[in-house]
Amino acid sequence: MAGCSTGSPCFAVMEATSIEGCDPPPGLFDIWFPELRNKEFFGGINDAMFNIPVLSTLMSLNGMIPCNRKSVEKKLARGDSLGLIVGGIEEVLEGTHEEKDVLYLKNRKGFVKVAMQNNVGLVPVYAFGENQLFQHEPNWRLSFWKFVNNFIKVGAPFPIVGRGGLPIPFRKELFIVVGEPLFAQADETLDEFHARYIRAVEDLFQEHVRLTANPQKKLEIV
Repeated sequence: MAGCSTGSPCFAVMEATSIEGCDPPPGLFDIWFPELRNKEFFGGINDAMFNIPVLSTLMSLNGMIPCNRKSVEKKLARGDSLGLIVGGIEEVLEGTHEEKDVLYLKNRKGFVKVAMQNNVGLVPVYAFGENQLFQHEPNWRLSFWKFVNNFIKVGAPFPIVGRGGLPIPFRKELFIVVGEPLFAQADETLDEFHARYIRAVEDLFQEHVRLTANPQKKLEIV
């Protein structure tokens, strides 16, 4: 049965070069990603989410920024690092499955282009179990929200249902793994770097899926 989660099991960290004099206090991501110590870390969220009153303020207070090129490059220019859910809304609406993870990556090249133009690294990160945190949704509902998102980017199907029928995630085991940073090589094209990033994600999945609660799960990239 297909389903839905509010996010994606795979995201990319844009690892910027530190700037002299930039020394923010350590936080949660300093523990998760020690290589980002002495840098600020932000999460990129779809721009439309910042049009929702109250929610936009809460997201800003929690280190989220609009996921547009101007905002991303502004943070990278300061030496900050950024986490991006690369598959975005399209990946969410592919649904979740018990037997496989589906990543929307083949046509996602903008984040690679930004990394190349700003001379920053891409760190693949995979969160096994993330897309099983909420109730599975029927295909008809996913199809309806795909249609809606053709006109307005509202994201995941609503209502999102978890424990007790509320938007509270189920108690599921999350297994988060972090890959090696990837940097564009001399004379490497956008397509070549993008393909290398996808291979790194595939390798990260294959290396660690056997350690998860569902070692038979497959990875499908669309």
